[in-house]
Amino acid sequence: MLLSLYWVYRLFRDGGKRELVLSILFCSLTILSHPEVAIHTAAGCILLWLIYARSLRTAHLSFVVLSACLLFTAPWLAGVLSHHGLAPFLSALNTGSYGSSIWRAFISALFASQSVIPILLISRLLGIVWGVWKRKTFLVVWAILPYLIEPRSAYYCLLPILYVDGARPYRCAPAFVDYFHKDNSTSPRIEFDQRAWLNITLLLVMIYLFVESSLFGFKID
Repeated sequence: MLLSLYWVYRLFRDGGKRELVLSILFCSLTILSHPEVAIHTAAGCILLWLIYARSLRTAHLSFVVLSACLLFTAPWLAGVLSHHGLAPFLSALNTGSYGSSIWRAFISALFASQSVIPILLISRLLGIVWGVWKRKTFLVVWAILPYLIEPRSAYYCLLPILYVDGARPYRCAPAFVDYFHKDNSTSPRIEFDQRAWLNITLLLVMIYLFVESSLFGFKID
């Protein structure tokens, strides 16, 4: 799914043959790997087009990708239809949790914390606030879109977007410090990745999360 969205974005931006072939490849593999995730992938591609690439050229490229994906996945689709008919697809459509509260599920996933110290929760919230502040429209809308498209497995898309957007505290934290620490010197500011305190903090956070996940896995076993 992530590779599909990445190469579709590259296709909309650059329009090259390499981007077209890889978009078709990964979108087809997504459909064959998990049809439910394919729904979220298609929604993400449409969102990419609406935000970044509204034009006749990209609409034509989208049609080419869709047609090629249908062609390459046709043998699998034909096999399923010949053996089971439409029943599996109709049954799957009725298990999407469409009657449940979309916003309740979204808020529950957003504020979920599986660790003693809610580092990921804090990072997640900071990332979304940072995304809204910097007007990262795609990231913010993509976090909500899966719950509108197919709520039952919306976490397939929620986790990637929140981790991608949650990585923004890497830039948010230094900017926050710089805002309150007025420096009148004419020397250029230190790059984010060259700040020792930030790198040490990230290293300690990674170690803590690794230990926490190990303890959680041990508890499950």
